[in-house]
Amino acid sequence: METMRLRAEPLNSRHAKDIYRLASLEAVARYMRFSRITNLAEACRLIEEYTAPGCHAFALYEKEGGRFAGLFALKPAEQKKALGISVFFHPDCWGRGYAQEVTGFFISYARQKLAAHALLAWVVEENTASRRVLEKLGFVVIQALQFDDLPSHLLVYQLFLGN
Repeated sequence: METMRLRAEPLNSRHAKDIYRLASLEAVARYMRFSRITNLAEACRLIEEYTAPGCHAFALYEKEGGRFAGLFALKPAEQKKALGISVFFHPDCWGRGYAQEVTGFFISYARQKLAAHALLAWVVEENTASRRVLEKLGFVVIQALQFDDLPSHLLVYQLFLGN
């Protein structure tokens, strides 16, 4: 599968080194709901979580040059016919519009191929770039959660797909 600038391939164990290099970066982990990954085994466990039954996860590569850029995953949510999304990119890819491009692509994928009714996304409140992307794509905040390990809220965004 491809977007204008990215190639998405199904995530599997051969992506473990790329996932490890990405999720071990403090700049990336500070916006995720998991701690920074410290070894390859943890990267493999994350891949197993994102590729469990009912999940659809993809390693993302820049079409020009083939460099690993990030990850996108759709996972079953508690709501019936809803999917949660996870997306994270290498900091070198931030500010290039990749998040909006790939999320827009997977909104269509979830609607057309998976017949999902809604998408949910969880974003740390101070991650203003991710919040802007979701809001541009029509997601709205439906809840603000507080956790002891977060200085701010974890915002829950939702997008109805109309299926």
